[in-house]
Amino acid sequence: MRCIAYALIGLCSVATAQAGTVVVIVEGAESANGVLNAALCDKGLSEEGCPIAQHRAAATGKVEFRFENVQPGRYAVVGFHDVNGNRRFHRLLGMPQEPYALSYNVAENLLPTFGDAAAAIGDGETRITLRLRRFMGK
Repeated sequence: MRCIAYALIGLCSVATAQAGTVVVIVEGAESANGVLNAALCDKGLSEEGCPIAQHRAAATGKVEFRFENVQPGRYAVVGFHDVNGNRRFHRLLGMPQEPYALSYNVAENLLPTFGDAAAAIGDGETRITLRLRRFMGK
């Protein structure tokens, strides 16, 4: 009964989805040269579709990225090793020239899509591991 009275004056809270944390582990860097990048993509796999991004000094082994206060939704996770450190993902005729990875290992697909790589992210913590690879196994 009290909530009904409070609702009339706007004091009852409405259940809303809570922001979560996404922990991305990038592994498989070929060297400690350059920069490792990880991004959460909400609109596509292009740079414009991946507005939430971080970078770290490259290291062999595992490098962890922690994205806090991520709004619930569907996100694909992208990672790449910018070997020369210029903060650009190099391509030649559209083909990746630097090691990269996508969530759900869809980087192994010839034509990976956002839908294939997207996962539902909600409240709490979500952990995703990306294993870097070279296009066509080069």
